[in-house]
Amino acid sequence: MKEMVVPITAEILSALRRVLARRVSLKVLSASVIL
Repeated sequence: MKEMVVPITAEILSALRRVLARRVSLKVLSASVIL
């Protein structure tokens, strides 16, 4: 069971990190455009 859970959680964490990075970059881009 543990062997299955670890890769799944790692995948979810990497996906979340990717989404967060994309949102942050979008916010930075929009902020620079506004300024």
